[in-house]
Amino acid sequence: MEPTGTVTKYYPLVDKETRNALDSLMHNSENFYDFLVRLGEKVCSEDVPLSLAFLATVWSRLARVVETEDRLVERYKDTGVIRPWTLPRMSPLEGTRLQTKMIKALDDAIASEPEDWVLMHLHLRSITAQAATPEGMEAYEAAKKLLEETPRLECFKTDILLADARIKDYEGDTRGALELYQDVLERARMQDDQWLIVTLLLDIGKKIALTDFQRGMELVNEAYRISRKLAIPVLMRKTLDSMSSISHKLGEYDLALRSMFDAVEEKTSPRYTDSHFPLDVSMVYSDLGDGKEALNWALMFDDPEGKHGHPSLSVHGCPDITMARALLLLKRTGEASKHIDSLKEIAFKSGWEPWLAGYYLVSGQHEIATGDIANGMQLVQSALEIYERLDMQTSINRALIALTNAEILAYKINDSISDPRDSGPWMIRLEKEATEKRLTGILMQHALLKADFRMKLNQIDAARETLESALEISNQPTVKSLREQILDQLKELARVSSS
Repeated sequence: MEPTGTVTKYYPLVDKETRNALDSLMHNSENFYDFLVRLGEKVCSEDVPLSLAFLATVWSRLARVVETEDRLVERYKDTGVIRPWTLPRMSPLEGTRLQTKMIKALDDAIASEPEDWVLMHLHLRSITAQAATPEGMEAYEAAKKLLEETPRLECFKTDILLADARIKDYEGDTRGALELYQDVLERARMQDDQWLIVTLLLDIGKKIALTDFQRGMELVNEAYRISRKLAIPVLMRKTLDSMSSISHKLGEYDLALRSMFDAVEEKTSPRYTDSHFPLDVSMVYSDLGDGKEALNWALMFDDPEGKHGHPSLSVHGCPDITMARALLLLKRTGEASKHIDSLKEIAFKSGWEPWLAGYYLVSGQHEIATGDIANGMQLVQSALEIYERLDMQTSINRALIALTNAEILAYKINDSISDPRDSGPWMIRLEKEATEKRLTGILMQHALLKADFRMKLNQIDAARETLESALEISNQPTVKSLREQILDQLKELARVSSS
């Protein structure tokens, strides 16, 4: 591998033996992950300087290097300055107890008067461990003071600025945080700190994606290219998770699915599996209108920890929402209604808004499917109001598509309107949403719905023109399934025209 600033920024701070070891390991490694594995093996099997052991353990924990992580923890769990990185990771069930142990370990390590650069690491770890608390702010101030008083720690300036950005983020200063994130990114590029570059590209990409999904995706794609070069599974997983989330919002369902499957493959240990993965996949297939695949994946869901009905699962993780959507696509309304009844009880008992919205959505679609279109549309509108308030773009798309579908079903042909352009306000609203936010796949789904509407009016040529224009929106593999749906509909139009 080529030397990277993630490692070499420490060279002015550590002893010659540590520098030589790091140089040799980088020279003999294929990529950064391979470097971390080799470093861990060396530190676990040889007597090495404390500085090398410290860096190996910190990096191993951050990168979740399963080959050596447990051995490093066992070997250095009683070494004061390293101990904070050997404690178990936080969990929802043991968070308070583990946090108390972490803070005690950090305080003890700081009191041991370590080298200045190690002390900086301890302060930064304290900021993370006690985020959004007075103690966390004290750690932040201590880190800033140490930087001001110790010119040789200039390489940590990026870490302090990153802490600044996250504080602004927490305080709701999104613009100020974004400006700082971008400043830190430029500094990280100058340092060639590739790990930090990936982290910042993801932070910035997520923020920019709130207003510009396409630009956010560009930044996430860059993060993915770098993380693949580093070959660190946990980083690739984070970038793929962001990629699947943003592409799902864009309606680029094939990319969303590919990212989800790739992300699961990056989980190199059973410790890092997600039981709700099949439900996430099922929701994408439902958004594509593929009820059979949606149901197959929903039925794969396994809930070994008994979390069903607990808000710790995302809205995509609620089995009843997922099952109901799949069954409604297959016109199995009776079976769907059982899941909707179960969901109603869970949603209203918890009061968790995403689940309430999910209940309104699927119960509304059930009403539409069984003939009560007006009542069904009212329920879906209730879901949409919640989704918009919570800024849940994927679910906003879902509700607008459901409302447009219902609007087409309810449309009454009126002889006084010779050439209606749209089925009504929901079709217009869907097009506006997709156009203004540059939602590629949603624009294509709008075209499919518009063609359906034209077909209902027996406007074959207009329907064909709509579909042919939709093929020009994108020819990328990210929307392969939607292009196939458009081509299938064009074939059906050709068959109807020739009969």
